[in-house]
Amino acid sequence: MKKFFIMIVLLLLMLPVSFAEEFIVKDDCKYVSLSHAAELWKFDYQYFNQSNVIKIEIKDKTLYLQIGNSVMRDDLYLNPFFIDSDQLMLSNGEEMRGVPFVKDGQVFVPLYLLHRYLHEENFYDVIVVGGDPEGIAGAISAARNGAKTLLLSSEDGLGGLLTFGMLNTLDMNFGPDSELLTRGIFEEFYDAIDRNESFDVEEAKQIFSDMVAAEENITLLKKMKFEKSILEENVIKGITAKDSEGKEHTFYATIVIDATQDGDVCAEAGVPYFVGMQDLNMDESMAVTLVFKVAGVDWNLLEEDIARYREETGDLTAGLYRNSAWGFGKWCYDNYNSYFYNMKLRGPNMGLQKDGTVLVNALQIFYVDPEDPASVAQAKADGAKEADNVVKYLKTILESFENAYLAGVADELYIRETRHIQGEYLLKGTDLLEEVNFYDKIAMGSYSVDIQSTQMDNNGFVVFNPSQYSIPYRCIVPQKIDNLFIVGKSASYSSIAAGSTRVVPVGMVTAESAGAISMYCIQNEITPREIVDHSERLRDINQLLVAQGVYLPEYTPTNPLAETESYEDFKDLIDLGVMTGGYYNEFKLKSEATFANACAALIRTFERSSNDISEEIKKRINSLYSFEKVDALGMAKIVALFYGEEIDDLTDREVWELAEEKEYLENIEDFNKYDTLTFEDVYVTIAKALEKAEEEKAVEEI
Repeated sequence: MKKFFIMIVLLLLMLPVSFAEEFIVKDDCKYVSLSHAAELWKFDYQYFNQSNVIKIEIKDKTLYLQIGNSVMRDDLYLNPFFIDSDQLMLSNGEEMRGVPFVKDGQVFVPLYLLHRYLHEENFYDVIVVGGDPEGIAGAISAARNGAKTLLLSSEDGLGGLLTFGMLNTLDMNFGPDSELLTRGIFEEFYDAIDRNESFDVEEAKQIFSDMVAAEENITLLKKMKFEKSILEENVIKGITAKDSEGKEHTFYATIVIDATQDGDVCAEAGVPYFVGMQDLNMDESMAVTLVFKVAGVDWNLLEEDIARYREETGDLTAGLYRNSAWGFGKWCYDNYNSYFYNMKLRGPNMGLQKDGTVLVNALQIFYVDPEDPASVAQAKADGAKEADNVVKYLKTILESFENAYLAGVADELYIRETRHIQGEYLLKGTDLLEEVNFYDKIAMGSYSVDIQSTQMDNNGFVVFNPSQYSIPYRCIVPQKIDNLFIVGKSASYSSIAAGSTRVVPVGMVTAESAGAISMYCIQNEITPREIVDHSERLRDINQLLVAQGVYLPEYTPTNPLAETESYEDFKDLIDLGVMTGGYYNEFKLKSEATFANACAALIRTFERSSNDISEEIKKRINSLYSFEKVDALGMAKIVALFYGEEIDDLTDREVWELAEEKEYLENIEDFNKYDTLTFEDVYVTIAKALEKAEEEKAVEEI
């Protein structure tokens, strides 16, 4: 008996087996076998051979398709057997992508069509994840272009960082002639707050709510936290989100816009990214801030405090305009004693609220991991305690704060920097410095490249201050996923460029552009990636955005370093944040440099580039650290130490001869060894050392 069964099995294995195809890709459209789909998703269908009509009953919807016909009907109530197949669905139907066909006796229909009708109540043209201003702008833009749009907010309201984070002072972007660069939906909000740079938070919440409610194509769901993407190859078919009770909901869309603060959708879908300043080989990010509310401030007296501060310190950057005030940095950075080891006080930005309270953005918190909820929660709890300490300190230096007291803290932290999503193009610092007029621009900006403190021992720095710049479309198209946009501070910007592009008005314009382009993609049956470097489509979206009110002028770029002969030599140092010009673009290239300047610049360059520099080498270089002017011989010694030369027993003449032989200084023959070097001389020397190191590394890799 056992042998008999074995023989039967062997005979069966030898028989030819025909496995029916379930999915077929044809003409860039994915099809599914109707029989397989019906079994998989539990719906009924009929196929009428005589008329080539397919009748599909999905839930309470009946769809009629026809073999070889690209039109679909859902209102056909006649018996398909008695319909002339040549006239069945030639008008008054919806045009499909793909045409039903028969292969090997099986009926195949476009997969996307069944998917859409199976989930019709939860199917949208565009899903925007994130209720921050960027998400609001993206959703409104998509809806105004005709898209059925879903906007998901993780909070019980809209405005995100500006409202729940109480970041009520806008970082504005004006052009060379003081023209507003961030026009469009942002300007609508700006007009609604009477063009104040500081606004009332509760009023802003209502304005955002009204703006969204005015768009009938938007479905807003609050307290919906993004969980995961539903992926099919390189396409997000849908997403899941959990409500406040932990119930999971599924939504489907053709295009998804990631407007979360940290690029959550992109990261979960597997798009590559770096965190903080990892692109500079630094395990650092800009400080986190907890904005807090103060009551009892005499706003009128604050102007007198500012005048006194300016007179006593000579710092003229402090000021007050309407309901915004800023300054007092010299009274805060070095004089405040924090309660917690990882917190310090910078010069505060203040915004007056309609109830007379004042919101203060001044407390900097370090060593917070934004991807760790426990770390964020601890920072917020500790920050609330520190805020009370800050108010007590401000009472001692500002007469306007004599009767002040802490009235509350923001619901969420102001996290300036987390993920930087890798897109089709990574915007660089020098793109902003050169004010590149990108051929595919979708937004404008001009905010200073402001890198806030990254450690307790530094106060941050302003790299430079552009008069205007453009952001290319490629920066909002993430790598890997084809139907996804990334907008806001986590878009594809280097950590240096993000010092400017991270601000909300710029993010709202990129989001508005993404929303409009989403519907363009849907109407033209293309993905966002298929627009990249396609001249005709780029021209279309430029016209679309301009017609909608996005400001995309043609302009002649300027560059404060354009006339500098050595500019091309040290561009990398700008992208590394080694060369800085501050708010007034004063790079001081012709000023005399010190040993301290030279040592620090060289070490930073190689720490931040992809080239290793050992602790021993850094120690040897820093042995020359002083505030004396650096001469050509001194610079030669610094470079010699960098290359590992033993120079302790060499005379100055021998060091100089070594430098000449190995060309440690650019155009060394033009220098006397005791000539004092300028910053430009130092930067060029370091840039050449970096170039040489990159070349050597490339050879090793080969």
